[in-house]
Amino acid sequence: MGTEEDKKGGELQKITAICHDVGSDCHATDPHCNPSAPALHPLSQAHHETAVNDSPHFQNPQPAGASDGGTPVPVPAVANVVLYRPEIPQNTGNIGRSCVAVGAKLWIVRPASFDFSDKRVRRAGLDYWKHLNLEAVDSWDEIPRRLSPQRTFFFSRFAEKLIWEQTFLPGDTFVFGQETAGLPPEIVRPGNPHALRLPTSGHVRSLNLATTVGIVLFEQQRQLLSSAEHSQPRT
Repeated sequence: MGTEEDKKGGELQKITAICHDVGSDCHATDPHCNPSAPALHPLSQAHHETAVNDSPHFQNPQPAGASDGGTPVPVPAVANVVLYRPEIPQNTGNIGRSCVAVGAKLWIVRPASFDFSDKRVRRAGLDYWKHLNLEAVDSWDEIPRRLSPQRTFFFSRFAEKLIWEQTFLPGDTFVFGQETAGLPPEIVRPGNPHALRLPTSGHVRSLNLATTVGIVLFEQQRQLLSSAEHSQPRT
């Protein structure tokens, strides 16, 4: 039987193949596309540390991947998680931890209902928060300008399409609304083909936001690994 390192190496090769097949913007520092680069997790992108501004209102986060000279360096992400005006700090902290686990970038659309210096955010994210690829923007309009609208998916309990019906690719963007109000109609309209939902029984109106994000991220990971396994030549 192979060692744990052999298993991790096999998963890394599978994700590497997917990155090249879909034309992902990979580079030498990305462990998915350069097996010799350090990999902190077999399914994660390079965990570039992001300097997070500790000011009470989180006004000026340093762009992820910024160099010492202040010049932004492109940091590929296996997924982009967008939180629209989040309200509960513990949820955001847990979501940040999930993003670190898979190599996703976390985007915050301001305003949030809490300060990012709130200890509850960091406590939920534990000591992984310093590894989070994080960026905050002042308005929703910045998201479709910077991330591909063609690969952006919105999660709403009113969506017609189930998550299992959608094929995900590396670099996809997943958008989640406020805990109490969801996404506003100006962002996702009824019948939007990119709107997805998780199936639940009639006894539950919705799932916890952090739980939903975790399910979505690992469904994407499951699909990527499954796709890689089927694309491997049989011996």
